[in-house]
Amino acid sequence: FRSHTSGGKATQADRDKMTQLIRDIRTMTEQVGMERGSPILLSIRVPDSVGYCNDIGLDVNQWLQEGLVDLMTVNCFFRAEDWSASVAMGHQYNVPVYASLSETRMTGPAGEIRGSFDSYMGRASAAWAEGVDGIYMFNYTNDDHPNSPLWKLAGDPATLEGVNKIYTTGARGVEYMSSGLAGGLSHLNRTVVSPERTMSIAPGQTRTIPLTIGDDLSDRTPEDARVRLRLQTANLPNANRLGVRLNGQLLTGGVLSNGYLDFAVDLALVNRGVNEFRLEGSPLLTQNVTLQDLLVYVSFRPTGFRAPMLEEAFLTGSPANPAAGEYALGPLVGAEPSPSVGRFLGSWSRGQGSNTSRFQVVGSGLGYADMDAREGAVRFHSPTAISGKESVLRPFDASDVTTDDRVFYMAGLMSFDQNFSTAANAIALTGLLNAEEGDPSVSYTIGLQWGFRGDGDGGVDAVVRYRDNGSPYPVVTNVVGDNIQPGTHLFVMRVDVDVDGGLDNVTVWLNPTNLWAEGLPSLGLDGACWLTPNGDPNRLVDTLVFST
Repeated sequence: FRSHTSGGKATQADRDKMTQLIRDIRTMTEQVGMERGSPILLSIRVPDSVGYCNDIGLDVNQWLQEGLVDLMTVNCFFRAEDWSASVAMGHQYNVPVYASLSETRMTGPAGEIRGSFDSYMGRASAAWAEGVDGIYMFNYTNDDHPNSPLWKLAGDPATLEGVNKIYTTGARGVEYMSSGLAGGLSHLNRTVVSPERTMSIAPGQTRTIPLTIGDDLSDRTPEDARVRLRLQTANLPNANRLGVRLNGQLLTGGVLSNGYLDFAVDLALVNRGVNEFRLEGSPLLTQNVTLQDLLVYVSFRPTGFRAPMLEEAFLTGSPANPAAGEYALGPLVGAEPSPSVGRFLGSWSRGQGSNTSRFQVVGSGLGYADMDAREGAVRFHSPTAISGKESVLRPFDASDVTTDDRVFYMAGLMSFDQNFSTAANAIALTGLLNAEEGDPSVSYTIGLQWGFRGDGDGGVDAVVRYRDNGSPYPVVTNVVGDNIQPGTHLFVMRVDVDVDGGLDNVTVWLNPTNLWAEGLPSLGLDGACWLTPNGDPNRLVDTLVFST
């Protein structure tokens, strides 16, 4: 209506006109339904704030009172209320209420997290926990995502059980509320924290943030479930300058790194439903702390894995001695099924293994005459051990991989000896690439590589390398093991695939003994997620494609 598009609010006359239009549509659906012998239902999708709707000319409450609507879907470019408020209004008139999950419009790392599959799972789970009757996907079509597991999981709380999730205070920004209506933000009736809407915490001040979590963890144990709280902050000098309570219980053991404050959360503290986070600024603070984001990661121990994409012919001992580079055949997680240390499934070290596996990971094998692959481990002795190449291309056939395969494990042994150069430019890598480095037929050599690099100070580091996803797409090398000893080392990589075509996450362990018990490694310790230099360890910076 001109009244609100020109900067004002819709009038009662405007709302009456729109209500009459809904009455006319309802009359038509009733008439046509009677003629054809089957009903035609009338569904509406409207903003979730009654006040906001009134100000733009939609008297939704009147429509419900008159029985004009059969189903109500709420949410638009923003979410102004808790889902439970819309559920209460709809159920008052026996109208089912669906939660509309629209695509995120945030950018940068916040948008990547909120656009992830795990975030969609968290959004759906939270909506179910607040009483909605169904989930409505907006700008998320079967044409664009025909094989997404979302279609099988999001529509029932039961199918969401045991699925990894990320919970946030909102997947979409709220600033659009003022774009669609002058002063629209006045209708915001819930607490939202994101990089677009930060929260200031003064010395001695307490701020409260409610967050709905849809998982019932009452019967879970630390052996099969984990909860992690991540606070993105600015101006926080150390972890003990910000007290954090969950449902009244003070959280301890927080680790502050690169502006991110992380807590491992006791499962018993988490409610299915609304959880209250209280943030208490220490009186010792010399300036306000800015809270830029609040994220809760709920992860479950996988109950099954497909065969690893890559397996080397590992050195083994009886008993195995991991410190000496020996690994027994069998699981790394501690209970079946799990990623396993096993014989390589393709032609890898000079003819060992077989070419008949489901994944012919190395189509041609490592046939380089100067490649030392004794005992099944790729061995690098000097920067010239691979004829001047920095990496060895390992093509693989992924034609059997589908988007239902969300988790892949890759593992490989690599060795270097005391003759390996410690010069800063000495590097020897292997990995999954789209082409050999320097291949003129491709614009960029992309993929994931791992191996060794001289540190320029008398030592050798274990590293992973990839190409950053932001222009100009620089090559980034991250250290996963600092100044390691010569010998054989086990690299294990987990790839969590974003089935919606977004950014995948790669986690790297060096010489692990039990992946689940050790948890996700941190950059400064024994491993690294695939990340930008000095960035968020959960930032996803490139896509590792496992499909043709």
